[in-house]
Order: sequence, then structure tokens, then C-alpha cells
Amino acid sequence: MSQKSIISFETLKCLFPYFFTIDNKYKVIDYGPSLKKVCPMIEEGAPIVDFFSFTGSHDSKLNLHYPGVEKTLFLLSGNESNLTLRGQVVCLPDDSFLFATSPWLQSPDDLVTLGLGVKDFAVHDPVLDLLNVIQSERMAKTEIRELVTKLSKQKNSSYRRHNAR
Repeated sequence: MSQKSIISFETLKCLFPYFFTIDNKYKVIDYGPSLKKVCPMIEEGAPIVDFFSFTGSHDSKLNLHYPGVEKTLFLLSGNESNLTLRGQVVCLPDDSFLFATSPWLQSPDDLVTLGLGVKDFAVHDPVLDLLNVIQSERMAKTEIRELVTKLSKQKNSSYRRHNAR
């Protein structure tokens, strides 16, 4: 005997703060709190294509009615911002669609640009960890450049002293 669990809206918001659901006519049913923060104009009942352009569907128009849609990676570009969301869609029993997304950030500076903080992400979301790696790499590159500059100056200084003799 299998037991099905039902995820509450509060749990959904906690696990996927950038989620949104749309009906079979692609109108917004609901959305997560962090999505509203980065896309303040989103509202229930409005067509999702008013807010995002989709990459990942099989044609230029948004089409979620094809086999394997749940295995497709979608990139959603904000129509009014530089925001890009990355995620996947799941077809729900009532013929609506749940998008589990997260911002696709290229640099820690994007957090500032979008006005985001740690609390805007689910605990399991690796985005912040990846940004930390990028920031560490940036810092290491800066330190290496500074060291190369310092060593070059020392080398040139030694060379001038040696030639001055």
C-alpha cells in the first residue's frame, strides 16, 4: 500500500521560493515570495509570457504539451529586467504546471543588483555556494596579480641596481 503525501503551500514556498504555477492557458495561478521580490509586476491571472521569455520549449511559442517536458531545462529571461531563472516544470494532476526555478546568477554582484540575500534562497539551493566559489576564485586571481606585480617590481629594481654597478 502506498501513501501519497500532499505538500502544503508553506512547504512549497520554503523549498522553492522562486516557484510559480500556471494554468493550461499559461496564466499565473501562484508564485513564491522570492519570485515576487525579483519580478514585482507578476500577478495572479496574468499570462506568464508578460513577465518571462522561455528558452527550452520545442518551438518559439511557449509549449508545455509534449512528451518529456518534465526533463527539459528551462531558462526564463525577465522581460523587464536582466533576471534569468533556471528550472524545470512538472505537470500537475489538474492540468496546471509547476515551475521550480532559481535565479541563474553569474557573479556575486548579481545578488546586489537584484537586491537578494541569503534568506531569499532555499537552504538546499547551491547557488550561494557556487557564488562563494566564484568570489574565492576572484580573490585568488587578484592576489596572484598583486604578487606578480610586486615580484616584477622587485626584479626590475634588482636589475637596475645590478646594472648600475
